[in-house]
Amino acid sequence: MSSKAGFTFKQFVIAHDQCAMKVGTDSIVLGSWLSPQGAGRILDVGTGSGLLAIMLAQRCSADTHITGIDIDPDAIQQATLNGRNSPWPQQLTFVLQSVLDFEDEQGFDLLVSNPPYFNAGLGGASNRATPQAKMRFAARQQHTLSHAELLIASERLLTESGSLALVLPTEESHHLEALAAARGWFCEDRLTIFHAAGGEPLRTCLRLSRVASEARSQTLVIRDENGDYTPAYRDLCRDYYLHF
Repeated sequence: MSSKAGFTFKQFVIAHDQCAMKVGTDSIVLGSWLSPQGAGRILDVGTGSGLLAIMLAQRCSADTHITGIDIDPDAIQQATLNGRNSPWPQQLTFVLQSVLDFEDEQGFDLLVSNPPYFNAGLGGASNRATPQAKMRFAARQQHTLSHAELLIASERLLTESGSLALVLPTEESHHLEALAAARGWFCEDRLTIFHAAGGEPLRTCLRLSRVASEARSQTLVIRDENGDYTPAYRDLCRDYYLHF
């Protein structure tokens, strides 16, 4: 259930009134699709309200720890509150930090992100836009974090067998996959998302690692011809959506 202040899920509530990026379908699909099993340490890059981190906490074992990082102070403050109010506060830590500067000696088993989408330079936020609108624009542009920089940071922060999971516009996902392959990454899983049957693909979820593997590819259609959620979408998100 959604409101201006936040979004109510089955086991937790995400307040998002103070951060630039609101709860959206992209993160919900990525968090529902992604299996965190076997990951003892998870890093959520660009955590925003903490949604992905908290979604994964719901499905992880009790000894898994999840760290969310963001460069937006308001987002970290909101994510910290959301984490404290969730059933899994002891498993969640939120840090005001850029992934480019973030240091960790142990290594993470899984790095997850709903990263900046678009190449910098494709227009800008209006000078008359609110501060929050300007932050939302910055969060969606690669001038704050390019895909190449995210890959390089992932190589530094992940264990040798660790994986990187992302959701991107489908066209951008092709560019990132090519960039990743050139750096020695392999696609383990790919989910291509359609808003409706017969339409163009809108988003793609990817799980990449540096361990050689054959990609498993699936598709997901969100709404049927009547505009209702499809059984496949309901089944995917059943653990989270209040009315599924």
